[in-house]
Amino acid sequence: MDKTLQLLSIQNELVMAIGHNLRLRPMLNHFTRVCVKRLSLLAIHYFLPTDDNGNATFKNDRQNIDLQQYFSYPDKDENFLTSCKNCILTFDDYDFSTSGLISYSTSKNEYIYVFGLEDIGCIILRKLGRPLDDAIIQSLTPIFNRLSISAHRSIEHEQLLSANKARDIAEEKMLFQLDHDHLTKLSNRRSLIKKLDQELSRCHRNNNYGGLMFIDLDRFKTINDTLGHAVGDELLCAIAGMLESAVRKEDTVVRLGGDEFVILLTSIGDTHQKAVQNIYRVSDKLFTLFSQPVVTPTNVIHTNISIGMNTFSGDEKLTAEEEIQRTDVAMYHAKLTAGSSAFFFNPDISRNLQKRLDLEKDLREAIKLEQFELHYQPQFNALHEIIGAEALIRWPHPEHGYISPAEFIPIAEYSGLIIDIGNWVLHTTCRHIRKLESQNIPASFKRISANVSSIQLAHKNFVETVIDSINDTLIDSRHLGLEITESSLIDNIDDATHKVRILNRIGIHFSIDDFGTGYSSLSYLKQIPVKTLKIDQAFVHNMDKNNDSKIIASTILALAKGLGLSTIAEGVETESELNCLINMGCKDFQGFYFSKPVPFDELEELLTTDLVTVPEMHS
Repeated sequence: MDKTLQLLSIQNELVMAIGHNLRLRPMLNHFTRVCVKRLSLLAIHYFLPTDDNGNATFKNDRQNIDLQQYFSYPDKDENFLTSCKNCILTFDDYDFSTSGLISYSTSKNEYIYVFGLEDIGCIILRKLGRPLDDAIIQSLTPIFNRLSISAHRSIEHEQLLSANKARDIAEEKMLFQLDHDHLTKLSNRRSLIKKLDQELSRCHRNNNYGGLMFIDLDRFKTINDTLGHAVGDELLCAIAGMLESAVRKEDTVVRLGGDEFVILLTSIGDTHQKAVQNIYRVSDKLFTLFSQPVVTPTNVIHTNISIGMNTFSGDEKLTAEEEIQRTDVAMYHAKLTAGSSAFFFNPDISRNLQKRLDLEKDLREAIKLEQFELHYQPQFNALHEIIGAEALIRWPHPEHGYISPAEFIPIAEYSGLIIDIGNWVLHTTCRHIRKLESQNIPASFKRISANVSSIQLAHKNFVETVIDSINDTLIDSRHLGLEITESSLIDNIDDATHKVRILNRIGIHFSIDDFGTGYSSLSYLKQIPVKTLKIDQAFVHNMDKNNDSKIIASTILALAKGLGLSTIAEGVETESELNCLINMGCKDFQGFYFSKPVPFDELEELLTTDLVTVPEMHS
């Protein structure tokens, strides 16, 4: 009677342990503890069937992934398996679609009981000392059958939970992607429109002001072209973090795409004046941040920003898109007029923007139709002998007449059209050099120089483009000069130095244009093999009457002499300016005093009329 009660007690406790938890792992852990305690077991092991390679195999593949979390594989190196290898040499002889006692074995006072779990695997009970009573063994079969059923239900439950979790994660990810930029994880345009609509309504209700800042990186395309898109992406991510650090938690930083960012500022003042003051404070903070180089995982990059700014109160009934457009216009104006600056929207710049857009459209057509002309301003020495010429682009617009380079070059640089224009200037200059090489011209005439923009110099194909123009026209490369600015050298000193050295080795003469107006540090002159410094016309104009200009020009001449470089003074307009320069030791000049820029045929005539001639251009 006592044994019967004991058996019923064991059965009841084991059955109750099975239903302890709906989750499979807690249920198995609890069942194991109860089993070990009530049956005085050494251990319980749960096993899956395996193939010859030790990979788990199932009748029901659907359970494969779920069950491997909870069941261990047979390990032939385990001591207890070695002692009972006659019981479970392999599981291939057993049909795992059924359940019940598989085998029973004893070895060295250790008793092994193997029970199958339908479509799952098996349970191995290990007992030391005395074997289990036959009555208990018989009672375990229905208990393990119940465990098998519960395991299946737990698996189905966990599969459902897993599927729901996966769906929730997928939905959450999809919703995040809808409203966020994939690269920087900032809010995107869709999110900005929603938030700005809400802010416009809130400002209108509360008689408050909000602000928008449209931020664009200066020369980002140059960074992409020279350092690669991977570095460009790193830079964008670093800048995203910098922008977020500059604003409050309630503000929103947005990446619209490319190198364009927007900051939505909420509740920045109850008057327009306060709102303007606060938005300027943020812009000052941003310019302070960007005064230092941006550190990315692989580079340290110097970059600047242009900012368009606008405030709103919701009273004008403008849509979110219209408010963004206004701020974009202000940014465009800041970028074109100065760069690295901030500008507030006003209606006048919108009209100017349309004019610029029209001009950009005409510029594209001009490139397509080759509407440009090259004029050449001769360069002379103190003996009034012509020594060279500078190629200067001119654009005779079919409707508006000649348009100043000061007006269309910034647009060309901003839009990227400067690459095509620069290539045309380079190739046309080479064609004209080739024509001069076939004629008798003064022995003093050395070369024609073309201007190179910073964007051209930074382009990955710059060197190849120059060499191709030389090869296509079959000119002597020593007759070609290239003029570059200080800023274009400093933007990426290593890349610029590499390119200048390559072209210098084939004979191309490099000059630094507008010298003295750029960077105060002159250390780059020791790295880059330039041959000539061009004294900017700002220091030449009225230098005979302005002692400061005279001092600066004299310093440049002394610096050039010390470095073994030649000099050309630009913008010489009067005999007094010329004499002043000669007295300071300047030997070469360019300016209206000698000649204005002239078309190529006039330069050709100047070089071939009533002058001492030689058979070819001299280097």
